[in-house]
Amino acid sequence: MRANIEIQTIHSYASIRLGDGKIEKHNTKGTIDCSDLSIKQYVIPVIITAPDGKTVDTYNIILVRDDKSYISGKILTENVNGEHISELEIYKKIQEEKENADGTKEIVETLELVKKEKTKQDGTFKIVMYIPGEDEPSILEHEYVLKVKKDGYLDYTVEEILLEEEKSSNIGEYKLIAGDVTSNGKINIDDLVRLNNNFSKSSLDGASVNAKICDLNEDGIVDRLDRDILRRNYGRISQIKIFKTIIT
Repeated sequence: MRANIEIQTIHSYASIRLGDGKIEKHNTKGTIDCSDLSIKQYVIPVIITAPDGKTVDTYNIILVRDDKSYISGKILTENVNGEHISELEIYKKIQEEKENADGTKEIVETLELVKKEKTKQDGTFKIVMYIPGEDEPSILEHEYVLKVKKDGYLDYTVEEILLEEEKSSNIGEYKLIAGDVTSNGKINIDDLVRLNNNFSKSSLDGASVNAKICDLNEDGIVDRLDRDILRRNYGRISQIKIFKTIIT
């Protein structure tokens, strides 16, 4: 792993030296080799020099290695203001041996909820899953399942997520499918009927729960824009994706 650094002064007549590198006028670039995992912090001296050669200022750039493991990604919605808030649930997959009544044994998989978070307003998220020295290394050995939920939308599930030490397991970007206002995992006639029953209603403070859910683009009113979104997604069902490793 290498870190690229660029320093630029306000005044073009000043000169800079980055670490032990050569002096450059106004701006300079350098590359720091961060491949030694035993080093958690790098200190790079920066020297600013005046035209007469005198040192004007010195300071340090400090690079700190992030050794945590994350699950990250970006979830978009139909929100007209770009406020893509969704609920996130992360489950650990557990395999246990179970003995049946006839004496036979089988492996049973269960899900254990380990994290509940929300996306940021821009839809991005980065959830800490493992911190070396604080958590048990066995955390890295499990598979994880991410469930994304939002009222009025179909759930989105990503399965078989694996963690890697000092890395972020990125699920990528996904746009939630709006229109499941009855929360039954599919968009059908029941959803259209409920939206029509709330047509022209405000979804602002004091509005009914159904009106708020039916305002799919969250612009404050249930109108044809919301109905157009539902019709566009009519017939869709909840999505399940198998995680493909995008380690960053």
